[in-house]
Amino acid sequence: MEIITFIPFDIKNSTQYDVLYKMFADYFEETFVNNPKDKVPIKFIPKVLQMIADGTEKYKVWFYLCKKNDDVIGFSLFQIDTPDNPMCKRNGWGFIREFYIISSQRRKGYASQMCKFVEEKLWETCTYNIYLTSDPNNGIPFWEAMGYTYTGETDISNGNKIYEKRCEK
Repeated sequence: MEIITFIPFDIKNSTQYDVLYKMFADYFEETFVNNPKDKVPIKFIPKVLQMIADGTEKYKVWFYLCKKNDDVIGFSLFQIDTPDNPMCKRNGWGFIREFYIISSQRRKGYASQMCKFVEEKLWETCTYNIYLTSDPNNGIPFWEAMGYTYTGETDISNGNKIYEKRCEK
């Protein structure tokens, strides 16, 4: 298995922006296949990317691109929930908000590497409890294999199951 690298997203980097724009279009297409009424239109991707960039400056939010050689093959958006962040659901917990590997690069161990990277970044901040919501079609087997357990709860904002992982350091 090849080792992948992670770089912070820079909205001012036009190459990163263009790659991410295309990747978000694919991501939204896949994410909302079961809920087409909730699908984010492509014309809103620039606003979404700007909101993410603004959030990384304003809150405890990180947005990393996953690279294999020179190609971006995925991304992850994660945060530490704080009361000032409108996305906060569990104060003090890590929240994996978005997590994506392009379809041609799946089942090669890259998502596992990215998950470990995200967890380590959160653990560096002494955040040992992490949660996420998972699409029933794509993510549940992966997250369970990574040690996340279903809480029995469903997120009312997206209808997905809530998974968590508590880590002792």
